[in-house]
Amino acid sequence: MNDKKDQEKKVIVGIQHALNAHDYKSIHTKIEELKTTGKPGILPYLLDLLNTDCPETIKQDVLLLTGDLKDQGCVQILVDYIRNRKVGGHISQLIAACWQSSLDFSDELETFAESFVAGNYQTALESFTVIEEMLWRAKLETISSNRLFLAGRVSEIDPEKMALFNELLKILGEGKTANSEDYPDLYLN
Repeated sequence: MNDKKDQEKKVIVGIQHALNAHDYKSIHTKIEELKTTGKPGILPYLLDLLNTDCPETIKQDVLLLTGDLKDQGCVQILVDYIRNRKVGGHISQLIAACWQSSLDFSDELETFAESFVAGNYQTALESFTVIEEMLWRAKLETISSNRLFLAGRVSEIDPEKMALFNELLKILGEGKTANSEDYPDLYLN
């Protein structure tokens, strides 16, 4: 067990060293390594790259890695990051990576509902998709509370997002997504 923690710590130190040295080639190499060997503890350091002046290719590497995450331990890290940065240059891409991953965000729908309200149209669309894709897993209480949360924020919705907002309220009111009927193979437990 200590060997695994030591290895993770070594990777984190390697990433921090590469970041401090602005050694983007090493960062890219570390991101590639992490696709097969990464641990959730490394994810905050990678997400922090989205708010730096590092090259766009590195940011895209981070976003691609995020979309491939399989460890459920990453959910809270991603949700905390999104909560703390409801808007920003890469937030809609990060939210898209959430629904593209195989992670379960069904207990975190309020974070995406808040991002829907606070974000631009693209962020709202990606947040909508996460919520819609998680409905089949979400508890009825979670669905109901998010519908009430959103309904209470209607005055904050930009006119360009209103049609999307109304559709989101509709699917939350139904408590399910039609996607599970249209694509049953994707929604097996």
